[in-house]
Amino acid sequence: MNRRAFMKTVLTGAAAMTWAGQARAEHPPFSMGKVDPWPGGAPDTNEAAMQAIADLNIRSFSEFERLPWFERDEAGALRLRRDIGLPRTIDIHAHVGTRHGNSAPIIMTERNKYIPYYDFEQDQDVLFEHNHPTPKEVEVITDQAMKVMYETAAISKTHTAANLIAEMDAMDVAHACLLPIEVPMESRHLDDTLAAAKMDPRFVPFGAVYPFHWNDAKADFLKEQQEKHGIVGIKYHPVFQFIPPDDPSALKMLEYCAENNLIVCSHIGYTGSELPFMKANSEPSRYTKALEALPKLRLVLLHTGVRRIDETLEVARKFPEQCWLGISGQPAPNIRYILQRYDTERVLFGSDWTFYPIAVMQARAFAATEGQPEIRARLMHDNAAKLLGLA
Repeated sequence: MNRRAFMKTVLTGAAAMTWAGQARAEHPPFSMGKVDPWPGGAPDTNEAAMQAIADLNIRSFSEFERLPWFERDEAGALRLRRDIGLPRTIDIHAHVGTRHGNSAPIIMTERNKYIPYYDFEQDQDVLFEHNHPTPKEVEVITDQAMKVMYETAAISKTHTAANLIAEMDAMDVAHACLLPIEVPMESRHLDDTLAAAKMDPRFVPFGAVYPFHWNDAKADFLKEQQEKHGIVGIKYHPVFQFIPPDDPSALKMLEYCAENNLIVCSHIGYTGSELPFMKANSEPSRYTKALEALPKLRLVLLHTGVRRIDETLEVARKFPEQCWLGISGQPAPNIRYILQRYDTERVLFGSDWTFYPIAVMQARAFAATEGQPEIRARLMHDNAAKLLGLA
């Protein structure tokens, strides 16, 4: 894909996403209810415990100190309580700020006021519903997408490694995987991510490559990232990289990862406000070909498909030795549903920081596992520690 074709695709997609986000008053419903419980999945025993959290009626992020897991420090900042036996968190899904082309560098060492892409101060049921992105949020994200090659958006300048480190300190995060997205031209996010990963030993670096057209140079690029930066896996995004997982070049990339012990963290599914071709690129069923052909492939299906939950579960359940499910972006009832319908040793906590404060996804995960400490420990820490080879 040449520069002109790529930019046309990006700008057309961004404009269409803006229109779609503004035009839709409601998101399509979550796909749930068609999949039976998994033998050995989470038991259906914590309904009353979850209801007690729901009864608190948390309507904004600023109310989180009313939850049993958080408190305010001497300066009034939110932090996770350390005195109630919560497991430490391993975050499988985090990012630092995005820039490309000639846009100004993001100063990763700068501490400033972190602004997530999603606004959790507007009135909403923060833990038990999810209606993001809102039309306004789509506008903000699209504005950055339209300018990303020549201007660094103000919001992205708050997505620094230093801000993430501070949040990890407050929320008792033992490790966070930094996931870059490599676009086909003038990409900066991979280099910035790998540099940021060196700022704190708790960061787990992932790499990336734009798979089209696959050739020896692409394989050498990933090998260099392994040898020089110690990446343990790659981030693949079929929507933002404009290439589906059953494309021959994507399959070659996945084959390299399978044969070279690299975990693949992949976006899957969609919110509903994307262009049709973008949604088609990330349909869960399109991962089946790779999973059938590559028995060594270790695939983390991020977001559990966003709103394509049952379709993602169906794929994962066909290949349970190869698939893990990430819960980033899911509200508490959906996380509970996923834990009841898949191996609880293969479901992973993820925040998707820069879209969410870590505490939002922690609170949702804690609500979903209230009264089930063993499953909570697996979700928040143990499963990821085993997959990533961490203590």
